[in-house]
Amino acid sequence: FIKNVPTIKIIKSVHSVQLEMNMSPVPSALRISSKVASPIKTGTPAVLVCLVLLATAYVARELIKLFYVFRGTHSYKRIGAVRIWFAPNVSSPFSFWLPFRRYIVLPYSMAASLHRIRLCAAHEIQHHRQGDTKLVYVLVMTRILFFMNPAIYVWSRIINEVQEFSCDEVVLGRQNIVQEDYISCLIEVAENSLRQNSKLECATSLAFFKRQNLKRRIEFMLEVKKKNHGWLPALVTVSAVILSATALAGKNMIQERVIKPEAIKQIAGDKFFVDNDKALADLTTIVNDIANDPVKRKFIRDGMERYYQLKPDIDKMAADLGASESVLALGLIESGFQNFPPQNGDIQRSAGMWQIIQKTAKRLGLRVDSSVDERRDTMRSTNAALRYLVMNRALFDSWDLSVLAYNSGEKAVEEAIRKTGSRDPWVVKKALNPESQRYYVKWLAALLILQNPELVQE
Repeated sequence: FIKNVPTIKIIKSVHSVQLEMNMSPVPSALRISSKVASPIKTGTPAVLVCLVLLATAYVARELIKLFYVFRGTHSYKRIGAVRIWFAPNVSSPFSFWLPFRRYIVLPYSMAASLHRIRLCAAHEIQHHRQGDTKLVYVLVMTRILFFMNPAIYVWSRIINEVQEFSCDEVVLGRQNIVQEDYISCLIEVAENSLRQNSKLECATSLAFFKRQNLKRRIEFMLEVKKKNHGWLPALVTVSAVILSATALAGKNMIQERVIKPEAIKQIAGDKFFVDNDKALADLTTIVNDIANDPVKRKFIRDGMERYYQLKPDIDKMAADLGASESVLALGLIESGFQNFPPQNGDIQRSAGMWQIIQKTAKRLGLRVDSSVDERRDTMRSTNAALRYLVMNRALFDSWDLSVLAYNSGEKAVEEAIRKTGSRDPWVVKKALNPESQRYYVKWLAALLILQNPELVQE
């Protein structure tokens, strides 16, 4: 305290209390200790600091939970800035945001249904577009800072509901989304979410809602339907029945095209990935993606026809060189067994049926210059590609690793083996770039389709 501060004389009377001030020093007996005054002045900031630290710690804990969930995921595809992953230990889809990263995580149970993947991905992508995945951090911090205010929980719940209703409305407004399919998917996700142990606070999800709100969401979607088609309820009902029957038939057809684990084991041999749910789901997704996309399905069918025409010659060549017939499926995913010229006429780029780059072609004894490009000679390029695969097989003692090296190069695979300490291709490929990771699964999918051509039949 500063010396000579005003003192307070209390003058009591019957009717009033009068305060008078003078400039005399404060008697020592009446001085207020600074130890008492300090908490009064600094207590509120200290509490705020503690709450902020508590909120930050809580968010950090939730991010660690996300990390453990995300640790077992496997990349599926990328749509713009959003990355979609599959996870073995989640029962319902969710999305979350990190600085410069946007993620959607789907359960492996959805891998066999491309239609379900599209519906859930559409909903979660809308969460990202609305900024919900960023706002969730604000909501979490706010609930911690104002935890004693009951209104904050009501406010947070209302915001979550509005976000979900908004996503439902936008997704249902698209022409390619069938309302009955979307509602069916919502119910299925809700049922699966009952098996979820806990909610991820820093994520948004199609399933993160109170159970009693499910009925309200469905009623809201049906009400939208009534407003849009109220004068044709009979026609809508009949159309819904037809669409549902068609969707069911399509679903059954897709399910019939999914190769069973026993068939995968028979085709690929006694491999580790047969008992790997993630690998099996990944493979199933690629096969379904091809089988249900008319453009991809036609490309593969046409490629198989060209393969059957070349089969006697290239099978004999593979046998002479000691190459496994399984690696011939690479021609299907590389070019559909077509002799493509180099892109933009740049001979340094890949070309031919086996898409060999100039540098590798010269190592394999092929002539590539402005006048001659032997990569476009079917038999010469096939011989070179098979020799390259056989050399990689000798280097890595594995046809699977040889296929990985065919796409990413021997040095990249050697480095990946060193980093992972494993020779398991499903483990090794995780240390490679995303394109090489997907390439390996595409090769297995092409191999399965060659062995089961009914998968791409009309």
